[in-house]
Amino acid sequence: MRFGEPAYEADGQPTVTFVIDPVGVFMELAQYVCDRIMSLDEAKRRAREVDEMRQALAEHGAMPAEAMVDLLFRDEFLDYRGLVEFMYVYWRLVAEVADACAMEAAWRVAAFQTVEAGVRLVADRCDRAVFEESEALAARLIDRLSDSVDLEAALLAAARLRMATRGPEDLAADLAV
Repeated sequence: MRFGEPAYEADGQPTVTFVIDPVGVFMELAQYVCDRIMSLDEAKRRAREVDEMRQALAEHGAMPAEAMVDLLFRDEFLDYRGLVEFMYVYWRLVAEVADACAMEAAWRVAAFQTVEAGVRLVADRCDRAVFEESEALAARLIDRLSDSVDLEAALLAAARLRMATRGPEDLAADLAV
């Protein structure tokens, strides 16, 4: 659906405008995963396709990778409230694309957000796939960090992830001392 008047070049030929909406696409993919319409692996593949499309259009003045990834870091997604599974999938997709774009700083933030959402999701319902993927991201994050503050935060997130797998019956022994 098109809104407004079409654009024309100087010689009167109509021009084509491509609109890339990575936030909308990622939100839709996250919803499909949450509704069990699509697997997380398929959603990650489709998220990478958004960047591939952006790269293909780059020669026509499309947005650079930094601009696209910056759009994905909206304030409402940095808030810890919201649907835990949705936030986990969204941040996992952002981490996937940031990694594909070789944007290390954005990948670290997205990976940390993924692990944090993974902690809450594993605590709510012990999902082995979420635990394994979050644990792998946490390990990769720890390996890549050199700043002591960021490393400490990543280590704490990894520890919280492991603690989230413990149910009430596991904690009973800790309280019996």
